[in-house]
Amino acid sequence: MTKLCQIAFLLLAAAAIATGAKYLPKRKPAAPAASVQLSDQCPEPDGFFADAEQCDKYYSCVDGQITEKLCPDGMVFNDFSIEEEKCDLPFNIDCSARPKLQEPQPSEHCPRKHGYFSHDAKNVCDKFYFCVDGKYNMITCPNGLVYNENAGICSWPDEAKRTGCTSEELGFGYKA
Repeated sequence: MTKLCQIAFLLLAAAAIATGAKYLPKRKPAAPAASVQLSDQCPEPDGFFADAEQCDKYYSCVDGQITEKLCPDGMVFNDFSIEEEKCDLPFNIDCSARPKLQEPQPSEHCPRKHGYFSHDAKNVCDKFYFCVDGKYNMITCPNGLVYNENAGICSWPDEAKRTGCTSEELGFGYKA
């Protein structure tokens, strides 16, 4: 029964991502990360604040007391609202202003403990791994689609822009 629940969850998660993530823009931070320079003081008495350099590090402030925190490996801090303590998948968050990440904790097929990752073989374009706590599940894209590393979903080959996975390279190209 547990395996059936896991499979159902994976299918629902993949469907939600496939239908929604394509249309959701990456969230911009509530305030520019560079403007929040934290040392041993909170910028506000209460809230959650992104680290200025490391995308998966953040700070919790309660009554002016600061606590440094890390998202689980493979997740990054979503700084959309200082009222929410939320870690998210990297393709949903713009980390360009704070590109550093914690040291990876890899396992079989999972470069990080959590997330969506391309198949180990670069020429396998339609399969990818969904990793939770370092345990993987392999997911296969529907026919004609490939895994898009930038969006975390299956998409058309030319939209994914993966080397070795374009329509032409996969033999899907149309000739006039």
